Amino acid sequence: MIPSLFMFELKQLLRRLFVLAMVSFLLGLAAVWLYTPDMLSKLRLWSEEVPFFTRLLGYAGSANLPVHMMGVLYGFLLPAMFVANAQTLALRLVARPIGDGRIAQRLAAPHRRGPIILTLFWLVVLEALIISLAVFLGQVAGVFIFLGGQADFLALLRMSMGLMLSSLPAGGVMVWVAAASPGRISAMRMGGLVVGLFLGLLLPSRLAGWPRWLGSLTPFSLFKGQELIADTSKLLLSALGLPIALILAGFGAWAFSRRDL
Repeated sequence: MIPSLFMFELKQLLRRLFVLAMVSFLLGLAAVWLYTPDMLSKLRLWSEEVPFFTRLLGYAGSANLPVHMMGVLYGFLLPAMFVANAQTLALRLVARPIGDGRIAQRLAAPHRRGPIILTLFWLVVLEALIISLAVFLGQVAGVFIFLGGQADFLALLRMSMGLMLSSLPAGGVMVWVAAASPGRISAMRMGGLVVGLFLGLLLPSRLAGWPRWLGSLTPFSLFKGQELIADTSKLLLSALGLPIALILAGFGAWAFSRRDL
């Protein structure tokens, strides 16, 4: 990693990171609010009226707070947020500088191409971590505001970190796509295709029968939310997302080192 480049880009991202942290905090807060008795009754009614749709989104009831979070946050909303944000950040950090020539200025410094791409990849990881922690803090605040401070906070933290770690391969893919694409538009199209593919496979994987296997084609197969509620060891499976993401970003660095600017 190139520390000077990392800090420079981080300063440029502070406003974006602040907005994402606030949005994520409010999402966590709102998810706990939906666990209050009045909102739970409305959720149950809604899930009874459109069971197929709620099943696609991963909602399987609210037996307890972590199970409730699995449905309203970790089923679809946060996976979509992680993948979409990874795409937009990879476009901003990699594809656009290649297109407008800023990356050529960085290459004028005594840095190899590969470390530049890998440094930018760690910013994608940092953004995912900030989103995850902000969601958890929003949940903690919601528990104290709406539920009197009683909850399994460690289970909520494990779930938040587990989903973040399992989403990192999507960030590695997006960095790879941005570094290898001939231009910003092609990187945007290919990244959008990857977003659609991941989410398109994730949704039907909640159905019974053979569609369940579709989930194994997405990085979110590493996230075992129901088991993470009680079993800390399942976090190790989610942690595999980081080395997988590094390998994918490494392919992006290799592709970038071989291309003409």
